[in-house]
Amino acid sequence: MKTLEHLRHCFDHNGPVLTAAFIDVQKEQYFSLTENRIYYWYRDCKQNECPFEAPFANATDPSPTGAKFVDMVHIDHHAVVADSCGVIHIYKVNNLNVLTKEDFTIVSMKDKCIIDIAYCNKNLYVLHEGGFLQRYPNFGIPVDDLPNSPLNFRVFSQQRNIELKIQKESRKLQPYHYKDGQPDLLFVAESKTVRVYAAYPIVGTKCTMEVVSTVVSEPTLILTNVYVIIALENQITVFMLIITYSINSAVHFFFTSSFK
Repeated sequence: MKTLEHLRHCFDHNGPVLTAAFIDVQKEQYFSLTENRIYYWYRDCKQNECPFEAPFANATDPSPTGAKFVDMVHIDHHAVVADSCGVIHIYKVNNLNVLTKEDFTIVSMKDKCIIDIAYCNKNLYVLHEGGFLQRYPNFGIPVDDLPNSPLNFRVFSQQRNIELKIQKESRKLQPYHYKDGQPDLLFVAESKTVRVYAAYPIVGTKCTMEVVSTVVSEPTLILTNVYVIIALENQITVFMLIITYSINSAVHFFFTSSFK
């Protein structure tokens, strides 16, 4: 039986950590997020110093005045951060371990609190309170085909995204790219139900999403999150949902229908 090894890395924050993400596992670079700050953690190597023995340092930036950070996704060396006022902020780090904020923001829905964001197959999904879902196609794609080409986020400050209305009680997203030529699947946790949407490719300004599966929880339990674990069996993809509940911290398992 294998055991997990505790690396004993302790990072001090100014409040509870909402989420975190690896930037580079080998270099031990991380993003982390609290309501009031974004952090970038890295090994502060001096000349001739072994990088894995160097102490950790951080660069940080505060949340905007009057807003709180709520969620973050990581794309390459960028952090896409959502706030409570419906705005998305882009942060990046360079080879000198400098954290900078892009000089533009993306107003997803003004003054409509973002409760979750997710990134999959070049699509950014932004869930607002009330069941408003924004879908940004081709988000953060390279400017050109050259190696190490910078990513393009600025276009979305000028271009209208695709807005959808889903169930009002939607609270958590988990997208999955099934395979090329097939629509992505978007698992959405509500208070009592998980709905699986097929997110079809964007055609012009038309965006189609339809429910392909629904999982209903036990009446006494309230869903708080949804995770998707993929298992392959006889070349059929089986989607297993691991769903956490707010009551007694219970965890329940569901299987959806298989997709060929």
